[in-house]
Amino acid sequence: MALIDYAFRENAQVLQLICKLAAGWHKAAKTYCYSEECKKIELTGGVTLRAQVSLLPLPVTLSPSAAAFALSSAHEGGDLSTIFWAANPESLIVSVRLRELDGQPNGLLPVARTVDTRKPCVRWEDAVFDVLGSYRIALLLVFNPAANAPGPTEWEKGEGFLPGGLPSLGKRR
Repeated sequence: MALIDYAFRENAQVLQLICKLAAGWHKAAKTYCYSEECKKIELTGGVTLRAQVSLLPLPVTLSPSAAAFALSSAHEGGDLSTIFWAANPESLIVSVRLRELDGQPNGLLPVARTVDTRKPCVRWEDAVFDVLGSYRIALLLVFNPAANAPGPTEWEKGEGFLPGGLPSLGKRR
């Protein structure tokens, strides 16, 4: 039984991640949580996407009160133009608008780069406040380029040449 699934909506402009919270809620090292990922979501042009959704109680705790995921009613939040979520006592649906109506990439998404591989990614968080408990929703999307795509050609400020020459060449100032 998969604890997370995905679907495309609105002509593949919106990616929906469907999380089965009640079934996937478990005890981790420091807290109870839900944390699952889809490793390979195929996008256009050979690009793949890795999506991870996590839900943690606020505050992070191992108390028996957090042992079961509990919401008293349905909640929703976020922004319809970027990332929107809807939660109920059984599941969480996170909708990410990847493309605009004209097919261009959504420029409103908070795109960054991963630290280790420098791949484009989206990191996003929000909170659910309920009578029975508060939770933090975390989303990570990592875009993997196509296998035959050329490497990135952008120049980062501060990378490259050392001022004053290379120390190994004896050219120090």
